[in-house]
Amino acid sequence: MAKMFPIQTQFTAGELSPRLRARSDIDGYAAGVDRLENFVSLRHGPVSRRSGSRCIYTTRGVTYGKLLKAQINENLGVVLLFTGGKLRVFDRDGLATGGNILLNGEFSDSSGWVANASQGGSMAFTGGKCYLNTNGGTPTSPSKASITQTVSGLTAGTDYTLFFRGTPDINGASLSVEIIPTDGSPPYLLSSHLPKASYGSVSFNSGEETSVVVRISMSTSSGSHLWALDYVRLFSAVSSVYQEFNTDYGTDAEVGALQCAMPPGDDVVYFVTPNKPPSKLSYNGGTGWTYSVVSFTSKPAEWVSGNYPGSVTFYQGRSWWGGTSKEPETFWASQSGSLEDMTTGAEDDDGLQFTMNTRGRIRWMLGSRSLLIGTSTGENIVDSDGGVITPSDIQIRQQSANGSAAVQPLPIDNRAIYVSSDGAKLRDMGYVWTDDGWVSRDLSFTAEHFKDIGPISGIDYSKNPESLIWAVAGGGILGCTYDANNNILGWHHHPTQGSILSIAVTESAGPSYAWILVSRENANGRYLALELFDIAERLDSSLGFFNEDGITEISVPHLAGNTVSVLVDGAVHPDIDLDENGHGVLQFSGKAVVAGLSFVSTLITLPVSIVGQGGSNRQMPKRFSKVYVALNSSALPHINGILPPDRTPSTPMNTAEPKKTQVVGVNTEGWDDEAQVIVTQQLPLPTQVLSIMGELTSNSL
Repeated sequence: MAKMFPIQTQFTAGELSPRLRARSDIDGYAAGVDRLENFVSLRHGPVSRRSGSRCIYTTRGVTYGKLLKAQINENLGVVLLFTGGKLRVFDRDGLATGGNILLNGEFSDSSGWVANASQGGSMAFTGGKCYLNTNGGTPTSPSKASITQTVSGLTAGTDYTLFFRGTPDINGASLSVEIIPTDGSPPYLLSSHLPKASYGSVSFNSGEETSVVVRISMSTSSGSHLWALDYVRLFSAVSSVYQEFNTDYGTDAEVGALQCAMPPGDDVVYFVTPNKPPSKLSYNGGTGWTYSVVSFTSKPAEWVSGNYPGSVTFYQGRSWWGGTSKEPETFWASQSGSLEDMTTGAEDDDGLQFTMNTRGRIRWMLGSRSLLIGTSTGENIVDSDGGVITPSDIQIRQQSANGSAAVQPLPIDNRAIYVSSDGAKLRDMGYVWTDDGWVSRDLSFTAEHFKDIGPISGIDYSKNPESLIWAVAGGGILGCTYDANNNILGWHHHPTQGSILSIAVTESAGPSYAWILVSRENANGRYLALELFDIAERLDSSLGFFNEDGITEISVPHLAGNTVSVLVDGAVHPDIDLDENGHGVLQFSGKAVVAGLSFVSTLITLPVSIVGQGGSNRQMPKRFSKVYVALNSSALPHINGILPPDRTPSTPMNTAEPKKTQVVGVNTEGWDDEAQVIVTQQLPLPTQVLSIMGELTSNSL
C-alpha cells in the first residue's frame, strides 16, 4: 500500500469532456475537473460560485423573447427586451433613463464628495469604494459618518432618481439619504434606506431647484458599523419604469433572428431580421429614446417584404447589410459617411453592392481589423488593394470553411467569436501574421460534450472583472473563461429553475452585468422574467425587502407557489413555501430580507492518476482517507457529502455566519478506482475554492 498527498491548485481548464478522462498526460488534466456546475473558473486559478440574479421585470401572455443591448457610453448600457410586437428598454437600475446628473462608479479623493465624521465615526476612499464607519456613540450623542456633494444642472420641475449600491452593514445599520435645496431651506426628501440588502433608490421632483445637495450618512448610538458604497447615480427619469415601443417583429421566428449593431460615435442601434425592414432605436439624452423603421435613401430594389438583410455592421464609415433570402451571398454598403444612403455609383464614396463567388448564405458581418463575413459554408474577409474599400477596389478572400450559424458574433480583443453552422461549437478567429490570414480555432474542443445539451442560440461577453463568454444552450447557460493572451480556456455550466432563452451583457461604470431572459413557472402558470446577475446573495430571481422595524412576512408574487430560500440580515432562514399569491411568513424577523430560488453549485474532480516507477495507479483501488479544501471568504461547503466541522466560536442563533478563509477538511471512507472529490454548496452564500488536497491510499505501483 502506498500513501500519496495529491493537490490540485488550479481549475482554469474548467469542465473537461468525458473523452479526456483518461488523458492525464495533457496539461489541461491537472487544471480541469469532471464537473463544474454553477461554479465559475477564474483566470487566477480558483473556482467561485456564480452570482445570483434579481428579478427586474415579468410579463405574461408571451412564451419567447430575445435580449439585445445598446452601449451608449462606458457608464450607460441598456438591455433591449424584444417580444412579439414589443420592444422594452431597461437600464441596470430597472429604468429607462434620461441623462446622468451625477455618476460615481468609483470613489476617490477627487470624485467631488466632502466627508464629515464625528463621535468616533470615520470615512475613507479605498479601492474605488467609499467606507462609512461608525463606532460607539450614545442616543444623545451618536457616532456619525457622511459624504455630501452639491449637484448642479437639474431642470426645474423634473423627476429625478438617486440610486446607490454597496455592501450593507452586517449589523443592520441603515443609510440616510437626503436631498437638500441649496437655498438653505429644510430637506424636502429624507429617506432611511437599506432596501434589497445591497442597493436602493429614492425619487423626487426638483420643484424650482436647479441644484441640490446630496447627503448620504450613517448615524448609530452603539456598536461598530460599516457601509461600503461602490456606486451612486442621480439621473432624470422617464415617465415609467421602462420605455415600450411597438415593432413589426410579430413572430417568435422574427424575434429570434434579430441582430443589431451600433455605429461608432452615434447613439443609435440598428436592428435587422430577414422578413421585416430594418429599424433603429435612438438615444436622445435627457428625453429618452425613439424607435422607428429606417428610412433609407435609394433603398435597394431587392429589399422587399420577406427579403430583407439578416445581418448588419459598420466599417470604414459605412453601414454594411447582407443575408437576404433571395440574394444569400450578396451584401450592400451605404455611401461613406452617410449610413442610411444606399445610393450606388462609381465614385469612391458611393454605396456599393457585391455578390460573393462562393455559395453560402451570409449569417453575420463584423467590422474589426478587417470586414469579416460569416456564411453557412465559411468565413471570409473583405478588403482592398488600397486599404479602403470602394466600389472599384474590393476583394473577398475566404479564410476558413467551417461555416457559421445565424448567431451574432462577438469581438474580443482582435478576435471574432462565432458559433459553428451546427450550433454545437464555439470558435474564435484571429489574424496570425505567420499565416498571413485569419485562423479559426475550436474553443469547444475540451468540452465537446456540451453539444448534447442543445444548440447554442446566443452568445455575449463579460469583460470585467472576469473575462467570460456566455452561451445560451438547452435552457441553461454555458460559461467559458476566456483569456487568449494567457492561453486560458475553461468551460462551466449554469442551470437554473426555469429555461433561459436569451442573454445580454451591458457595461456600467466599469463592471460588466449579465442579463438573462428566463421562462419560469408559478402558481398562475408560465411567464417570462428579465433578471440581472448583480447581487451578492446566491439566489435566482430574487427580491429584497427592508424595514427598520423588522420584517415578519414577505410577498414575492412572481414566485407564487414556489419554495424560496431566504436570507434574513445575512443569516440563512429555513426555506419557505409561498402561497398562491406569493405570500410567506418568516420564522424569525430581521430588517433586511432577500428571497429567491436556490441553486446548487457542484465541483467534481477528475479521477486520480499518478504515474510512478511501476506505472500508473489509474486502474488500482484507492481512497482518500482525508480531504482538505482551501477556501477564500466562503461559507462551508459539503465535501464528499460531509460538512466540515466549524472550529470558530459559535455564532448566535439567527445571525450571519462569518465567512471562512482557511483550509477545512473531512475524513472519508470507501475504496474505488476513481478517488474523486465532490464539493457542493446549496446555501445562498458565496463559496470560493482555492485548492483541493488530501491523503490518498492506493495499491502499490
